[in-house]
This record gives sequence, structure tokens and C-alpha cells, in this order.
Amino acid sequence: MGSQLRIAALVAATAIACGGSPTAPDPTIDELRSAPLVVTIDGTGIELRASLWRDFMPFVPPGGAPLQVAVRLSSTTTTVTIDRLWVLFGAETWDVTPERSSDSWVARGGPQWMPGSRVDVVARLRSADGRSRLVRAADQPINATF
Repeated sequence: MGSQLRIAALVAATAIACGGSPTAPDPTIDELRSAPLVVTIDGTGIELRASLWRDFMPFVPPGGAPLQVAVRLSSTTTTVTIDRLWVLFGAETWDVTPERSSDSWVARGGPQWMPGSRVDVVARLRSADGRSRLVRAADQPINATF
């Protein structure tokens, strides 16, 4: 029995270290596409606000820099964090763990989808009690900086 417990703990630790969760599998593409536009956490409605862009300034490599995304929540809350983002473009998905940057979360190094394309951005929110919820910002444009 002790070795089974050690194996279970090792599997859980490995899943967490690899960015996964032993209790919450990654959502399917259908679950991502059907994520709500507003979620309620602790009685507060929260929407996802997203900005996406590719940099084409003269100092970047030919063809432009990879996609970047910055997201923020419509309501200021210290009890909710974003631990995963998905950007959906047709049948393609960019799955990334964002970095916290004051009141937003940022991810860099995405695909080189064309500016003017429209995408859905989905965030997995984690509340203070550890529960997760998905929220979606639909039909967001990919912008360009020149």
C-alpha cells in the first residue's frame, strides 16, 4: 500500500511539474469554443479582455515577430488568477501559460498568424478555493505594429 501511495504522489507531482493538473484535465476544443463570455466568481461577473498583436517594426526578423497576447479581467479581484490561455484560430490552437504583469497576464512566442485574422481567446481562471472556470473573449482581432 505504501508503494502505491508513493507512485500516486509521483504521478501527481510529475503532472503538476509538466503544467498539467492531476484533477482537472485540459479542456477539449469544443469546451474551449463553448466557454462563456462572462463567469461569476464570489458574486462578481467577470469578462476577459484580450489584446493580440504581431510586431513588424524594422528591428524584428523578416516576416515579423511571433504572436503576443495580453489579457486582463473586467473586474479587479485579488482572489482570481489566470493559469492558462488558449488562442483558437480555425482548427489551430495556441496553448500557453501566461506570465503575470501587474494587472494583466502576457504570453509571447505564439504562432505567426496574419494580422487582421480573428481569434477566440480562452482563459482558465483559478479562484482562491482552487476551483477553475473557463471564460472566453470571442472574435478578437490580431493587430500589427509597424
